[in-house]
Amino acid sequence: MLDIETVRRAVGSLSLLRFFPADDEARGMLGEILAAMCPDDDACDWLVRRTLELHNEWPGPVELRAILCSRYPPADGVDAYSSIWTEGIPPSKPTQQELLALPPGPSSGPDPQLAAMIADLAVRKRLSAAEAP
Repeated sequence: MLDIETVRRAVGSLSLLRFFPADDEARGMLGEILAAMCPDDDACDWLVRRTLELHNEWPGPVELRAILCSRYPPADGVDAYSSIWTEGIPPSKPTQQELLALPPGPSSGPDPQLAAMIADLAVRKRLSAAEAP
């Protein structure tokens, strides 16, 4: 069961989104929806944070439920899927993308002139270190 203060904070935080309902009755209804679908206070807090990460505008209660369902089973048992994120809700942490290989260049080795300069510098550095007392 959600704490009433958690629900109040959730509705207040969601009001940061553009086009969030200004009507007190609509906000009250949203509080009832949150209380019914969120299994606990932590899930409600996570839902609000995640919604604010994903949206700048009020997505509506169905999208809110879809975000919740991406991590928690809803307390009222009603599942929802996003119509915005058709490939699924993006993960909270970015996944590591595969590193792509560079395309083959004109030669398979380093620039011969640069390689000669590096080798020469290595020899000079070695001599300097050997000469030091």
